[in-house]
Amino acid sequence: MNFVNRFQTASSVFVRPSECEFGKAMPKYLLFLLTLLATAVSFARGAPEADTFLWKVSKSGRPDAYLLGTVHVGKVGSRLGALPQQALDKVAQVVVESNADELAQPRHAAEAARMMQLMSDKRTLNQSLGRARVWALSRMAAQGHDPIDISGSRHDKPWVVWAMLQTAYSPKGYSYQYGVDNLLIEAAQKQQKPVIALERSEPLHYFNAIPENTVKRSLDMLIRHHRAVLSEQKKLVEDYQAGRAGALWQEISNPQTQLKYQPKQDHAYWHDFMYQKLLIERNQQWLPRLIEILPQKPTLVAVGAAHLFGEQGLILRLRQVGYQVTPVLPESVRTSLEN
Repeated sequence: MNFVNRFQTASSVFVRPSECEFGKAMPKYLLFLLTLLATAVSFARGAPEADTFLWKVSKSGRPDAYLLGTVHVGKVGSRLGALPQQALDKVAQVVVESNADELAQPRHAAEAARMMQLMSDKRTLNQSLGRARVWALSRMAAQGHDPIDISGSRHDKPWVVWAMLQTAYSPKGYSYQYGVDNLLIEAAQKQQKPVIALERSEPLHYFNAIPENTVKRSLDMLIRHHRAVLSEQKKLVEDYQAGRAGALWQEISNPQTQLKYQPKQDHAYWHDFMYQKLLIERNQQWLPRLIEILPQKPTLVAVGAAHLFGEQGLILRLRQVGYQVTPVLPESVRTSLEN
């Protein structure tokens, strides 16, 4: 699987709040973008100890918790898997990377307004990206499952288009609406269980700092290789649904595989951006929050799968602060091992 493939599946068109309810939708798109990035790119060492994305987190005198690695795109019509559902049934609250409903609350209106301002550009997309590139991106986007309206008259920064395409662009029959994170949040809300976000709009500043020419080259790469990207995205979902954590990790932990379509001049930049900034730095920021949250009540923590594994993964980091973290295997696998 390549670097870009992991970006696509989570956002829809970025539109001004005056044009539609984008102010409510953007946080959800951001959630899926970050989930995908985290699931997709990590260059840390350390293969998973077991072929599972669900892990039990326990400590003497503390309520049990679960750690779930996710991907944010799924087949249309999918339901929450058996293991995540069982874990949800056992806990009192859910922790995710970002929650659209939280950022849409009136108390976060000022932050949402700053987020919109951060994405806004005085130039139109035709001016910043060029008419030919906008036309090619629009034509490419039409081949995905979820509708993506790319208008050259929009006043969005180029990185916003990059993020939108890298997340919402999915194969026919696949959608971010059926990603594990979205299904889990919906299931938790039905059970009236609180959903706590580890972050809101903070990661947008990482995206805003991407050099514009780097963004343009990445967009051009996507135009050239979009068919391969869609095909590899299906493989990602298949590996995840089959619980092949080891196989998925083997591909996403290889920088040569992840960056194979990116221009060589940008490899060093994307390596640092994806691994150091979006993976390691965010894990470091999340750990104190988790240490504070986990003792409160039984909790299910759901984050991008690459946040779990490797030398900087949450499994190891939680063990370092005294928690036991053990794999939760499907019943069929446990039966096989016992026999």
